[in-house]
Amino acid sequence: MLYDQHMESLALLATLILAIAIVGGPLSLLFSWLRAKNQRKHQQPHRTALRIYFVLTIFFGAPALAVGIRLITLDIAISGKFFGLIGIATSAAAFLKLYRSR
Repeated sequence: MLYDQHMESLALLATLILAIAIVGGPLSLLFSWLRAKNQRKHQQPHRTALRIYFVLTIFFGAPALAVGIRLITLDIAISGKFFGLIGIATSAAAFLKLYRSR
């Protein structure tokens, strides 16, 4: 009975780690796109909104990049490496967009 609970918590932990890379990277790319979209308007962009988008991009992108790099370097199946590549590619694109918009 105790063994089953440990295996269930291990599966939940693995799901959480993969979700950080799969969800965090695209979310950071979305927030960097929204920040760039608000800056391109002819009106004066609201500074608070730009700061919030900046913080959310960093908040979701940094863990996705770190977890993605870790998934790529581990000796795991190709699907895990692919999920890591998704996290790396999307968060790197978000950071690049963030850097260029400043």
